[in-house]
Amino acid sequence: MAYKRRVKPRFYVIVVSLLLIIGLAVAIGCGVFDVKAVTVTGLTKYSEDAVVEMAGIPLGQNIFKADLKAARTNIESNPYLVVKKISRKLPSTVQIEITERQGAAYFPYGTGYVLIDGGGLVLEVFNQPPVGQYLLIEGLDPVSVQVKEQVQCADTYQVHVLLSIFDHILESPIKGDLASVDVRDTQALALVTAEGTRVELGQDENWDKKMAWLEKTLTYLKENNLAGGTLDVRAPDSNASYMPKSSPMSLDTPRPDPSAPQGAAVPTTGPKEE
Repeated sequence: MAYKRRVKPRFYVIVVSLLLIIGLAVAIGCGVFDVKAVTVTGLTKYSEDAVVEMAGIPLGQNIFKADLKAARTNIESNPYLVVKKISRKLPSTVQIEITERQGAAYFPYGTGYVLIDGGGLVLEVFNQPPVGQYLLIEGLDPVSVQVKEQVQCADTYQVHVLLSIFDHILESPIKGDLASVDVRDTQALALVTAEGTRVELGQDENWDKKMAWLEKTLTYLKENNLAGGTLDVRAPDSNASYMPKSSPMSLDTPRPDPSAPQGAAVPTTGPKEE
């Protein structure tokens, strides 16, 4: 009876590995893994072609030799762009996912103007006020302004309260109604609306209640053609009050009717905290 030699499983592993290596070498030699496309998603302002050019990954290069780390660095040299993810999609595509930083506000600095995002990161420096729906920051005292770095102030608390204001107003329905923010006194913060009404905010606290008052009262003022003057929401637990250029008016009480006989008044639906 003839003896049959048993082939060990290890032999099959070696053979399969060699075949895979040979197949991979052939595929590489045939250009199967050459970069044929670089795709970019998440863009709103920049074009895909512009970001692909920034990445610097040449088409026709072997995909495994593409330097993704260098591509990320190249793209993020632009302060507006953040690479969320960059990856190879075999056999021949490099995929890049982008987030664009958005300008939020600007402030004067030296002879120019500095644009920052909602996190206080410096995006750009201009000779003239930047064009766009950006808030003007009044009273900021910067000591260091470097593109792609957070603005630094002599009073670090000033930056803290500025970012706190951004956290509450940038995504608020009233954002489009605002023109500037005043942080010169961090204990007496203020906003100014596009219609010229000054909003006294007070300290960096009770934001939920203050924003509730603001959303209600600014609508009320516009509906009643009230502009200029001062809106006070420093004590949101009680009420908000509006002072025209002539005399104060509580938004929680009847408003005098200038056309009515002396002593008469008309009721209002002035906003109340819910």
